[in-house]
Amino acid sequence: MSTKISPRNGAARFVVTLVLGFLIAGTACVKDAVVEPEYVPPQGGDLFIRYVALGNSLTAGWQSGGINYDLQKKAYPALLAQKAGATFGIAAIANPGCPPPYVGPLTTERQPSLQECLARNVTAVPRLVQNLAVPGALMDDATNLFGPGLSFLTTLILGGKDQAQAMIAADPTFVSVWLGNNDALAAALSGELALLTPVDSFQNQLDRLVSAINQTDATDAAFIGVVNAAAASPDLQPGAYFYLVANSGQPTPVPLNVNGNCAPGTPGGANLVSFLVASSYLAGVDSVVNISCADNAPYVLNAVEQDSLLARVQAYNTAISAAAQQNGWIYVDPASMLAPVVANPADIRKCQGMDTASTPASFASVVANNCPGPSATASFTFGSFISYDGIHPSDAGQAVIADTLAARINVKHGTTLP
Repeated sequence: MSTKISPRNGAARFVVTLVLGFLIAGTACVKDAVVEPEYVPPQGGDLFIRYVALGNSLTAGWQSGGINYDLQKKAYPALLAQKAGATFGIAAIANPGCPPPYVGPLTTERQPSLQECLARNVTAVPRLVQNLAVPGALMDDATNLFGPGLSFLTTLILGGKDQAQAMIAADPTFVSVWLGNNDALAAALSGELALLTPVDSFQNQLDRLVSAINQTDATDAAFIGVVNAAAASPDLQPGAYFYLVANSGQPTPVPLNVNGNCAPGTPGGANLVSFLVASSYLAGVDSVVNISCADNAPYVLNAVEQDSLLARVQAYNTAISAAAQQNGWIYVDPASMLAPVVANPADIRKCQGMDTASTPASFASVVANNCPGPSATASFTFGSFISYDGIHPSDAGQAVIADTLAARINVKHGTTLP
């Protein structure tokens, strides 16, 4: 029987880093600033005189395992600023990216580049950087320059500041925050719940961030809660999906050897398995992807672990929503925001209906229509709202987030953001 591999082990940590695309090499190079045209009042009113966004890869614009200027301009904060007719400075990362995005799903091939990272785009240096989000950031990183998510991108985007320091220096009138997802994501994808940030630590880190926002003269702030990856991320699928695909007789993108403990109707068939299990194949370590759905297998979340993950995410969100309420700020529940798209397999493919299928025909229908794979109605393997890495939003997914924030701002402030 397999034993779980701790992502704190060097080899496993490399696997997680490879697939998430957070292994960045290079040296920061921030060019001299270019003076922008005179300030023009935003159509969205005084609230958007200086909008500043804090967050991680979701906010930065990361898609398909990479990030570049083209993707940064499609991130939800940039879209929200466009709705308000507001200036929004981006720490533009030169194309093809740092790193460049994947060319497709289930591959390590990236968009062609002579160099892995060309650093900042010297033709697009803003007067003020307002998207302060850094891929890989945890809640601690918002107020800790040397936090656990410190990377080359931290320096590339923020220079010598943490996100809170850069926010205070920007003198914001409105702040959005989407942090905390990475405090749960590594645990969800690896099946190692010891990687979850303790609730008391998370609360202390959140308190520091709230204090920093209150040091500014911001009129308002908006917090988005932590997503439960087990419920919303297409990177996690029931073991039965892998078993059915491996035994379908159809060719698969990568060779699969799936244990019988993943069969439909077994406890392992209901366990969630991460696509990270395929990374050994993608890294050239193995020639066949071997998947076990045993409770203690690598990259597996069993039923008890799924409940524990949900409880921890709910505890994070209780803390975030309480902080927003106490300060009169906006709180967006991610489960409510994502419910319509998670319910539609064309948007997010989560093998919807696998738990109620009972016949060979019904299982085959779920795999063909609701699980990751080619579809006439989905532009991506994981659904049209998810990029090629199976975790981060596509352009369409980013638009949903921007629309949600705009609607909440309109209700509270009487604005008319489209």
